[in-house]
Amino acid sequence: MTVLFGFLLLVSCLAIGRDGRVLPLHGFCTALCIAFCGQGPVAVAALVAALGGSLSAWMGLRRFAPERMDGTGVLSPVVMAAAGGMVLVFLLALSAVPGLPVLFAAAVVLVGLCGAVLSVPLLQFAAMFCGVDGLFLLAGCVQSGLLLAAAVIVWGSLAVLGVWLLPRLAWLRTETRDDV
Repeated sequence: MTVLFGFLLLVSCLAIGRDGRVLPLHGFCTALCIAFCGQGPVAVAALVAALGGSLSAWMGLRRFAPERMDGTGVLSPVVMAAAGGMVLVFLLALSAVPGLPVLFAAAVVLVGLCGAVLSVPLLQFAAMFCGVDGLFLLAGCVQSGLLLAAAVIVWGSLAVLGVWLLPRLAWLRTETRDDV
């Protein structure tokens, strides 16, 4: 179980600066972690929400993703966001130890929030959806229906904001294609 949680945290760190192609893998790893640590109806609902949410988010975000990901111009903020996420996870581990699954779930949320500081809107949305996967994992681990409902509301808010905002920012994608 610890290896699986560590792999999810590694996927979360590697998701920073990606355009969302990692969301299905992230959702699958989150669902596996929920299956190993959770039990009961809240865990089943969190598992379904993590899988369905990640796949739905990628289906919505993939039309804004470029055909090939060019990492020029984004590397320094990505490194800073990943380093900040690792520092926050280390500080979280040094604080009160609520249990390993809860610690890893909170770490996934923190890493997702650190990835949301990037300047490209598509990368921000992908990172925030990874953070919401961490909320689903946290809800499944602590068996909190209220936290699961809050995570679903956050996911829905991000989806509505993405549907409304990303098409208006699509000009950023066309400008980068003209430069190539």
